[in-house]
Amino acid sequence: MKSLAPAAFAVALLFAVPAAADDMAQPDSHVKLNPAAFLENKATVEKELRSGDLYREIEKADKERVLSALDRMAEQLEGVTRLDQLSPEQRTALFNDQELVNTLLTAARDESRLVCERRGTVGSRFKTTHCETVKQRRERARAAQDMVRQYMRPTMKNPGG
Repeated sequence: MKSLAPAAFAVALLFAVPAAADDMAQPDSHVKLNPAAFLENKATVEKELRSGDLYREIEKADKERVLSALDRMAEQLEGVTRLDQLSPEQRTALFNDQELVNTLLTAARDESRLVCERRGTVGSRFKTTHCETVKQRRERARAAQDMVRQYMRPTMKNPGG
């Protein structure tokens, strides 16, 4: 089964969200919600979060925020079939939760992308393949920079002796 990318999740999640907050104040009564499609997408995201493949680098706190937002959205959509059945406050909360989910999942997916490169090994003419996530590569580079800074920092000499 092909997993939904966060960008597709935004489109398939519920409905065509109005572009401006003013549009949300006067909902079009013809905009239909699809709670069944939402629940299917919610289940897909929860499965992806459990499997640790697509979102392997998501922070625990962000994962909990995503799951909480999805639960709030499911609760709000219970028994609702049209956008105008929700109050303006409910529509705003629903939109904000959807944006939170999309933002966190997009960032986690980008951090979790696997990058592989062929590297030569010192003392050998053979190359090996090394794979890391974007986050792991950044952390490795940061650790190397910190090590260089530590060795370049002048040491204080003990004046007493």
